[in-house]
Amino acid sequence: MKLFRAEEVDQIPWPDSVDGRYARTFFDPLLRHGSSHFFSNVDAEIFLLVFGEKVLPVTPGRLDPGSCYVSSPYDHYIRYAGVELETIGNRWVEIPCSFVLWVLGIFLRWARINNVIYVNNWFLSTNLYPALDREEIGEVTEFLQQQFPGRVVMFRSLNEGTDARLLEVFESLGYSRVLSRQLYVSDLSDSSYRKKRDYKNDRKLLDSTVYEVVDGKDLSEVEIGRVIDLYNALYLEKYTELNPHFTAHWIRTAIEQDLLTVKLLVRSGRIDGVLGFFERGGVMTTPLLGYDTSVPIDLGLYRLLSILLLVEAESRGLILNQSSGAAGFKRGRGAVGYLEYSMVHVGAAGIRERCAWWTLGSLMRAIAEPLLRRYEL
Repeated sequence: MKLFRAEEVDQIPWPDSVDGRYARTFFDPLLRHGSSHFFSNVDAEIFLLVFGEKVLPVTPGRLDPGSCYVSSPYDHYIRYAGVELETIGNRWVEIPCSFVLWVLGIFLRWARINNVIYVNNWFLSTNLYPALDREEIGEVTEFLQQQFPGRVVMFRSLNEGTDARLLEVFESLGYSRVLSRQLYVSDLSDSSYRKKRDYKNDRKLLDSTVYEVVDGKDLSEVEIGRVIDLYNALYLEKYTELNPHFTAHWIRTAIEQDLLTVKLLVRSGRIDGVLGFFERGGVMTTPLLGYDTSVPIDLGLYRLLSILLLVEAESRGLILNQSSGAAGFKRGRGAVGYLEYSMVHVGAAGIRERCAWWTLGSLMRAIAEPLLRRYEL
C-alpha cells in the first residue's frame, strides 16, 4: 500500500485492472493540471492510494470561500443545508432551523470540521465504489491515520439501496454514519416500474418527441460551451453554486476518455438537453444533466432526459442512482428513496474534531433525518 503525490504521477504503478485503468484515465490529467483546471470551484490537493489491483483518490478537506460541497464538509453540512431549507416553503420550520445552522456553523468552524481526509472522492455529486472488503477498508483506515495524523477519515456517498453491505463493514470497523441527503434509486430488475402511468406516458413522449437523441461523442468547442451552459442553468443557477463547476477541459476529457457517456437532445441543430452518465460495480449515475429552462414545459425536456436514463440503465442491466431532488417525480416512475450517508472514523482525531462529528451526527439524526423523511428534500 503506497500513497503518491501529484508530483509523483509518473512513478505511479497503475494496476492493469478495470478499476486501475479507470482511475488512471480520470486522475492522471487532474494530477498533472490540478483539480481547478477541471472543476473550477474545487482547489484540492490530490493523492492516490495504490494497493493490489485498486486505486483510491485521497484528498484533504479544505475550507475556502466559494468552495464546492464535495470537497468541504462545512459547505456540505452548513451552506448546502441552508439552500435546502429554503425549498421547504414553511417559515415556521425554516427560521428556527436557520438559527440552528448559524450557531452550528460557528461551532463547526471552531471544531475544525474540515480537518478530514476524503477517500474515494471523485469530485462528483455521487461517488461509486469498487469492490472493497473488510480487510482492505481496515488497512486503508489504519494507513491513512498514520499518514495524516489528527484527521478524520471520511468516505462519502453510501446508501442502503446500493451499499448496504459496505455500510455494515464500515460500522464494524468503528465508522459512524453521518446523514448526507436523501436520494432515489431505480432497481430495474424489478419490472413493476413499467406499470407506472408516468413511466408509460414518458415512453410515449420519447417515441413522439420532436427532439432527436444524439450521441455526444464528437462535440465542437461551441457545443461543449452549450452543454456547460445547460448544466449551469439547472445545477448552479436553479439550485446552488455549491455544486461542482465543470470546465470545458473536464467535459472534453470526460468525453474523449470515455469517462462519461453523453447523450443530447437536439432540435433544428440546437442542443436543448444533455445527460452524461457512468457506471461502476453494476450501478449507474449521472453527474452531468441539464436542459434549456426557457423551452416550453410541454416539450418535456426533463421528462425526456429522465426516461432516457431509465432506458439506458435498463438496456445495460444496471441499477440507476438518480441522486437527490424531484422526489415526487422520481417516485412516480418507480424510484425508491434511501438516505445517503458519509462514513467517518474519528479514532485518531483530536478532541475538537471528535466533538464536531459527534455533535453533527447527533443533530443530523435528531433534526435533519425527520425533515428529509417528511419533506423528501
